[in-house]
Amino acid sequence: MAEEDSITQGLTGLLGGFTGGVIVAGVLAIALKKLGDKLGEGLYGLLTTLPRRAMERVAVWVSEDKRITHYRAKIPDEYGRHILTRQRQVAVDAVYIHLQYERAGRRHDLRQRVLGEKAVLLLGEAGAGKSLLSKYFLLQWAELPRKVAREQQLPVLVELHRCDGSVDLANLIAARFRLAHDRDDSRARDFVTRRLNEGALRLLFDGLDEVNPDEQPGVINALETFRRTHASGEESNSIVVTCRSSAYNGSLGAFEVIHIADFDDSSILRFLDRWLTLERSERGGLTEAELAELGSAESLFDQIRQHPQLHQLARTPLLLSLLADLYTGSLLRRGRSLPSSRTAFYSRVTDHMVTRDLLLGRAGRASPYEPGEKLAVLKRIALTMTETTAAEGDRLIITQQRLREVMTAALTSLDLRTEHGRELLRDLTDRSQLLVGSDTGERFWFPHRSFQEYFTARGLEGPAGAGRLLAGYWADPPFWRDTVRFWCGLDGNDSTLAVERLFEAGDITHRVLALECLAEASQIDTALADRILTHFRTELPTIRRNLGLEGIVDALGNVAARDTDRGRALRAELEVESAADVYRAMRVLARSGRPDAARFLVDLAVREDSRRARICVEAMGEVAVPALARVADAAHLWAVDALGAIATPGAAVQLAELLWEDDAVATRAAWWLCVLIREPNIEATLERQASRGPGPDDNDIDLFGRIRVAWHPFTAEPAGRFSWMMARVAYLTDRSTSPLNLSGELDPRVAILLTGIALTREGIGRDLSQNFRYSNPPTESAADADRAFGEFLTRMGVSNSAQRILRSLPGPVQRAFATEILTRDRSDDIDEQGWMALWPRASRDAAHNTTRLERGYWTVLSIVLIGLPGTGLYRVISTVRHSWPWGPVWAAWAMLILCGAAVLCLGVGISLMDRITAPDPTDIEDLRRRRTRFATWYSHLDLYFIIAGIFALLTSGILLAAPGLATLAAWVGWPPILIAMFLLVAVLVPVHYTIERLNRETRNPFRAIIQTYNRGRTDE
Repeated sequence: MAEEDSITQGLTGLLGGFTGGVIVAGVLAIALKKLGDKLGEGLYGLLTTLPRRAMERVAVWVSEDKRITHYRAKIPDEYGRHILTRQRQVAVDAVYIHLQYERAGRRHDLRQRVLGEKAVLLLGEAGAGKSLLSKYFLLQWAELPRKVAREQQLPVLVELHRCDGSVDLANLIAARFRLAHDRDDSRARDFVTRRLNEGALRLLFDGLDEVNPDEQPGVINALETFRRTHASGEESNSIVVTCRSSAYNGSLGAFEVIHIADFDDSSILRFLDRWLTLERSERGGLTEAELAELGSAESLFDQIRQHPQLHQLARTPLLLSLLADLYTGSLLRRGRSLPSSRTAFYSRVTDHMVTRDLLLGRAGRASPYEPGEKLAVLKRIALTMTETTAAEGDRLIITQQRLREVMTAALTSLDLRTEHGRELLRDLTDRSQLLVGSDTGERFWFPHRSFQEYFTARGLEGPAGAGRLLAGYWADPPFWRDTVRFWCGLDGNDSTLAVERLFEAGDITHRVLALECLAEASQIDTALADRILTHFRTELPTIRRNLGLEGIVDALGNVAARDTDRGRALRAELEVESAADVYRAMRVLARSGRPDAARFLVDLAVREDSRRARICVEAMGEVAVPALARVADAAHLWAVDALGAIATPGAAVQLAELLWEDDAVATRAAWWLCVLIREPNIEATLERQASRGPGPDDNDIDLFGRIRVAWHPFTAEPAGRFSWMMARVAYLTDRSTSPLNLSGELDPRVAILLTGIALTREGIGRDLSQNFRYSNPPTESAADADRAFGEFLTRMGVSNSAQRILRSLPGPVQRAFATEILTRDRSDDIDEQGWMALWPRASRDAAHNTTRLERGYWTVLSIVLIGLPGTGLYRVISTVRHSWPWGPVWAAWAMLILCGAAVLCLGVGISLMDRITAPDPTDIEDLRRRRTRFATWYSHLDLYFIIAGIFALLTSGILLAAPGLATLAAWVGWPPILIAMFLLVAVLVPVHYTIERLNRETRNPFRAIIQTYNRGRTDE
């Protein structure tokens, strides 16, 4: 009965469980079905939607990438070559000199300023480098690695003179990205629209002054609208507009206006040095005799300085490049002197271009046309283009059909056969290169607008052309302005009538032009000239800046530069006004570029302590160096600063001579030399100058301290005079604070040395290397790492001066400093003296891979160090067990107990270490004072256990070596054992020292840092 009840209960439970399982299974099935339906719908939607969207994104990405790749590939071909006046072209990078702007009397890098603004209007006169800067932006971007270029704004150059009546800027931009297979501009426009919405473009609108006057209001409104729409936020696009200063009317008020500064003497010398280096290369094409006569940049610059007007022309980048090419391509061969005025300069240039075949001995390729005939045709072409009205089209471009008509008329007037027109055109474009044609041959233009202006003036030369010239000017003053100046400077032209009408017009713009024409005029009435000069000299202190002040100062300076009665009288009047603290009179004297003016201004600055006079002296450049060197002393440190700001090789030589004064003058000169030494031509000049001077004697060690090795990594003559001079520079700068914030402009080589010393002085380097990893967790980006680095240096008490020097280094070098000094484990206790031992080896040391050598060394050593005590342990255990006795049993027991104690202590110590956390970053300053990484009481306890364990382990190992040796000797005998020990020592000791030597070279932080700097310098 009991069995039946149990069976019944079992069946009932089984049935109930089965029923419940079925119910649960049914519910789950229904739920899973509904979930499956939903998932299926979602999965279906996912499988159908995602691929379509993905393909759309891929298609857009591929299309955009292809457009960018195509655009990027075209940049070097379109903008990478600089068309010069010879039958070759030069890479822009080979001759480009960074432009500058002036603020508060000091010069600053223009490119960095433009990159930091959203909407910029660049103003500069013809040839100031506006277009070349835009090309340089494009070339720099095109040379970046693809990943880096994607992260920067994409630069696009738009020539504004191509604007038509619709003024659709987006279409002009889109045209730059149109591909060959595009049916229209729609796809390119979509690409540009997406990029504009993303804020990914940097638009370079070049030549606002070249837009037709009737269309200028529309273009200006379009630029303003474009700025408000696409460049008004932090993450928006950037816009740069260029325009001639004389043609700007103040209409783009919302743009940041920046005036491009003329080349100073330092920039002129850098350009000439690059140019002559290019000429000395195989591409220069000079003979050995011509190379011998070529001379140096300094000698050519001295020739330019002998002509104040020519010196003023050389401050314009375009004219300087034409001047350099004229010198090496024509004047050097003919033995002729440099021209002295702008008009004479263009006359020489164009004469060289049309007679080049004869000059270079190309008899077989000589043009069938005489130079005068080609010049006559060019004058007719330029005059036709300039007299074209704005309504008729672009005045800077002439179509092929119109060009043929003009050339036919010109040839007919010269009584030449018109069927040779095609050959003449080819001569002007290919040989003379005074005309440039488009790829399709449908349009033509002059290489630079100034050539068109010059030939227009030549086309109107003589009294008969004066009325036509003025008629064109009154119709469009901005466009004809420079043509009028050229006309007044032509030999044989009496410019009295034209200048008088301009001056009597009353408007300040016309009067300023009259003064500029007076400064360049080859012939003008004396009474009129005196009346104009008196007027502007009287009005000079009160005239407003935006009414042509710079042009007035330039023109008066050109007149004052002349060694004539008129020039001497003007200089005398200006000196009187300058003594009365009239700043603008000082500026005119400075602009004259005369040595006597420089001496007067320096004496005025010393006598009256005039800051205005100091600024003007600094602006005079190389011509003021002798006068400044005469007064540079502790009472006139401004003279030392002026020499540094002039930044020419001559100024650097004068600064070097001040190094040996043990006072503030030497220190100030040393800081400036740390900045100037960045320029290769200055470094080469100082090396030559130092080689001529007296060498150091035994007492000079007091002048250098431990930094006498400062220049060793950068020279092949560590004991040379130049190395000693740079050691003096490093010694003075290391013991002083940078004046005038010069620490941000130091030569990276000096900055690396000074930073290393600063970080290691008084032991701070050891604390930095120990604590940086604990207070700064790893970061993903370089920007975050740099920010963490700076914050850490501040917490650690690194001085602001040292931080500024470090921050002056290029980004990769800064990160190399962080990696090599702060984040690498170092066992050496390196102090300042240690750094001085590492520094001179930096250029000789190399990175070595000692992994295999170390692996073999430690393998052999481990076998010996583990095998010998292991064999001894086996013998001791055998002694305790009485199976193979060695010595007394109690000694064996003692060794075993010591081994056990070592294992126990190490185990306890390691377990306690795992419980210790990293210190709080706020305690770093306290840790630096206490010279320890740990801050809890556990650290002392685990340290004791670990020390005890290591001591016991070493002791037991030494003790076990005795029974181990005895055991091996019992197996093979003592002679083989002794021979093996001798061989091990003979091999392992040299290997050990070799590994240490190679690792010291690899671990030399200066080696890696200097190599990083050298790689960056090579990439530039």
